[in-house]
Amino acid sequence: MAATLVGASVLAACGASATPKPTTPAVPSATAPSAAGTSTVAPSAGAPSASTSGAGSSVAPTEAAASAVAGSTEGPLPSFAIPSFAVPSFAPDNDLAAKFPKTIDGQPVTNVQTYLFVDLLGFGGRNDAQIQQLSQSLAGFGIDLNKLSGGSADATVGGEDVQLQALRAPGGDASQIVTHYNEIAAVFGQVFGNAEPTSAPTMSQATVGGKNVTVATDADGNKTFLYANGDTLWILDSTTDDQAGTILGALQ
Repeated sequence: MAATLVGASVLAACGASATPKPTTPAVPSATAPSAAGTSTVAPSAGAPSASTSGAGSSVAPTEAAASAVAGSTEGPLPSFAIPSFAVPSFAPDNDLAAKFPKTIDGQPVTNVQTYLFVDLLGFGGRNDAQIQQLSQSLAGFGIDLNKLSGGSADATVGGEDVQLQALRAPGGDASQIVTHYNEIAAVFGQVFGNAEPTSAPTMSQATVGGKNVTVATDADGNKTFLYANGDTLWILDSTTDDQAGTILGALQ
């Protein structure tokens, strides 16, 4: 359930690997093709494009690359981020969108996008049996898949671009997602056909930006900051400790 799902990502799909829908491949030039090995295009692990304008960019692989699609390599840390790909407009979760701060570090928060997970799963090609499997598994953790939503936004902190992700389980307790982080990640991995992480992250408690958070640290020292507040889980991936403190300090 995504970094970067949860995207994945959850919830940005838990290390989920969704196949992007490419645009029509570019017509190869008339020159003779090189005999060198072909390259492959791996999808981004960012948050999914959803209900706002300019959502998502499609991938246009070369003809050679399109014929040699290779599987992505999963890292050791479960992620709730779902890879970026061009999507139609989804019904937004306006309540979740309203929770994103307007500014962080004196800079505007932009590109706020929210969506319902069931819409994303259907668009991603999950069949009814897979969705039902996921729904039953999440129900065991007190999460209603039919209500579960996700969102993301862009910000600039310390002069660098960062992304803030969130999951919302209306009527639920987001701390349950943190408590069962690895188990939920495994459920999403099964549905999306991902390999399980080589090792589970180390979970620790910390105070960051004035918030009590859980920090998931993988074997390479990469951190994911998880902040549960009511029905919403905020997820920070690929940020420094100082950036995480600034972002979390801006959350209500």
